Amino acid sequence: MFINIMCENYNLTFLSRNKTIRYADNIARAVSKKFPMVSTTKYMGLNRSYLYESSLLNLDTKLTCARTDICKLLASNNSGKNSLATIDNLIKKVLQYKLGNCGEYSDVCMLLAYLNNIKKVSTASLITKSCEDLDHCVLYVENGNKPYIIDAWLGFADYVPNAILKYKNLYSKYFPFGKITDNNLQFKKYKCLIMHTLNSINPEESRYLRKKFDLKI
Repeated sequence: MFINIMCENYNLTFLSRNKTIRYADNIARAVSKKFPMVSTTKYMGLNRSYLYESSLLNLDTKLTCARTDICKLLASNNSGKNSLATIDNLIKKVLQYKLGNCGEYSDVCMLLAYLNNIKKVSTASLITKSCEDLDHCVLYVENGNKPYIIDAWLGFADYVPNAILKYKNLYSKYFPFGKITDNNLQFKKYKCLIMHTLNSINPEESRYLRKKFDLKI
């Protein structure tokens, strides 16, 4: 599904920092605080990162192993009968590996949002209107006719039009704008394994996980 919302349809000045976005912003920041992760993508984008190429490649290999391990864990819960144990183990693995790029940040952000009662969420890729992929994913929150995104990797939350403006300006160094032909950005939602497991958790189990891992926002 494609979501393409033009910035001019929103009053960016008055919608930017209301209670909804402040709460979502707290979730974005809580991901880094409660689940500290080293992002190889961020380090590779730093000046003189080539001096540490070997170490970064080693971290990237470890990240691939972590992804495989976590995907196997989530895929093993097809029936949804062991969802509490699956999420419990998932949190432990994330805390163990401490590695992640935008994909891992989005998964953990979905977990944190869901356990704190933001449930109409999806993972979404940032693409252009002509379907050029910017290799970045976020959490997309429906929120009626004013959807917003939570970008835990960059540490912010905002309504879709505001977020797109931030990607083009404030965070432009993280995106290959010089290599794409279309600057009209939009989000493409897709299914992820963690949502199936989260949907099988009841309120009592959510409270248990929030308390055990101190995940209440």
